[in-house]
Amino acid sequence: MSDNQINSGAPEEANRPLRDSTLEGLSFLRGSYEASIANLKDWIAQIDAELNARFAEDFQAAFAAGDKLSGQVTVERDGLKITGEISKTVKWDSKALMAVAATLPWERTAKLFKIEFSVPEATFNAITDEDLQKKIAAARTVKYGELKVKLGRKE
Repeated sequence: MSDNQINSGAPEEANRPLRDSTLEGLSFLRGSYEASIANLKDWIAQIDAELNARFAEDFQAAFAAGDKLSGQVTVERDGLKITGEISKTVKWDSKALMAVAATLPWERTAKLFKIEFSVPEATFNAITDEDLQKKIAAARTVKYGELKVKLGRKE
């Protein structure tokens, strides 16, 4: 589709470059494609669920054979490779880790733990000590996102 042309089935917008489309036409196209994407995502989820149902036992056996609790395993069927994946998420108890860190020399703590400091924006804005706020502001970086345009109907 060159020159931003989209054949959507919209009567007047079907073969028109996007830059020449009316606002109503752009709204129609966007809504149509959002509905199509949602439908396709639903189909993909159904296909994935079917694959999971068909191969769950095979994957469980492959994970067990590899003595794995997470990661990826691949099985082959009908000339195709099917990969199963179990993700792993590790969470740490910050209070418990702080208690351990408090018992160690700072040098060891700094090497052993990932330490990140931040200040919630509301707390930063509430600081009344100007000198402290200036020191903290020197470590503060603000990044702004791109403009996002949303199209909606006027109520």
